[in-house]
Amino acid sequence: MAEFLRRYRSTPLLLSILLLIWLTPELGLSEAEGVSWGLFFSVAIGFSGYWMAASRRWLVAISCLSFLSIAASLGSQVETWIAILHCLAVILLFGSCLFLAIRFSLLKEGIRALDGVIAGISGYFLLALVFANLYRIFLILHPESIQDLSSGAPLRPTGVVYYSLVTLTTQGYGDVLPLTPHVRLAAALEGACGTIYIAVFIAVVVSELRIARNS
Repeated sequence: MAEFLRRYRSTPLLLSILLLIWLTPELGLSEAEGVSWGLFFSVAIGFSGYWMAASRRWLVAISCLSFLSIAASLGSQVETWIAILHCLAVILLFGSCLFLAIRFSLLKEGIRALDGVIAGISGYFLLALVFANLYRIFLILHPESIQDLSSGAPLRPTGVVYYSLVTLTTQGYGDVLPLTPHVRLAAALEGACGTIYIAVFIAVVVSELRIARNS
């Protein structure tokens, strides 16, 4: 297992992201549990980004963002601006890891073909997490900006990842409805980004397979 992780450096990042997405519905059970899980995933994803980059420069950058996210999460229940700062720190953290994933997949800087595919998949889910935290900011500023039609109430913060994934994949079940112009614009932009990302990622994979077959 250790040898596999050394050869395919993107694997810890993908596993951390999938675990975060799977456990998201449980993160809102209590304030203490939410902060605890937030601390864990900030460290896990930050370290996974460093593991993939294998660079001190990235270790410093991601560590700073992780600590900023952790510090802000401790006071996010007290002041609105601290909660927004926490979301922005998480967006920067996920955005940094997204840049690394794109660099190792779409920009062909990965050391192995499978590693590049894993990085590309990680980048797709990171894109959803970036937009999820953007929606969280909208909910902080305007709690009724996103409506959960299944319950008839505003969307809970733990539901933003689900809404982001559904929007990114352009499935559009219709059970969550954006109500304000800014949220609608963000949702449309996320759908476009998801479509473009998949198109470029598939094109890169097919191109690599064609080159490998002809060589």
